[in-house]
Amino acid sequence: MEHPTLTLRSAAHDIRGYLASASLAAEGLGEHVDEKVALHAERISKAIDQIAYICDTDLNETEKPETITRLNRGDIEGMLEDITHLIGPVYEDRAGHPKMDVLVSSGTRLVCSKTRLFRIIYNLTVNAAHAIRASTGSQITIRVSQGCGNVCFSISDDGPGLPEHIIGHLYPRIDRPPAMGANIGFGLMTAVSLAREMGGRIRLLRSSPNGTEFCLMLPDRPI
Repeated sequence: MEHPTLTLRSAAHDIRGYLASASLAAEGLGEHVDEKVALHAERISKAIDQIAYICDTDLNETEKPETITRLNRGDIEGMLEDITHLIGPVYEDRAGHPKMDVLVSSGTRLVCSKTRLFRIIYNLTVNAAHAIRASTGSQITIRVSQGCGNVCFSISDDGPGLPEHIIGHLYPRIDRPPAMGANIGFGLMTAVSLAREMGGRIRLLRSSPNGTEFCLMLPDRPI
């Protein structure tokens, strides 16, 4: 049986190859005669590059130190726009894709690992997209505000809400095996773990038949 590390390295290599192919396809569309298509292709290519950077880990080496970056409002908006173009492409035919809005308060600033922040928001937003895909929901909104030394990222949707039997098991899974029947995806588990490592937290603000809202709260400077 192949060693687990070799299997992971092979999988990582395959993933990077797929991402490279997708990036090349997007770059080709970047020269499309339709300016809207070219703009969307450019944004998608940037988002793919960000994901490729996250996946680019050498399993032979110890984990590299996180790069801490100063992010202003424009940086945060740009990162969130990259995520929205991966999850909800803006095409004429929107079938299967949610409408996505990004609202970042003026003057918002944050000092953190941009890579980790991208992973957290991406995971939470993908979860929201999956939740509304099979329902009548169609809207995801990401709001960012700052105050009292913290920056709050709110990810809300108009989907069906979370089943009652899942809500009680959202966070314990991070520290111990989930209860039987608590079908929680690893996306949320990863997001909560990363948030804790950054000195922040994730909370479920509401869940009802009218939608769900999660909040990521991070200190505006590393602690």
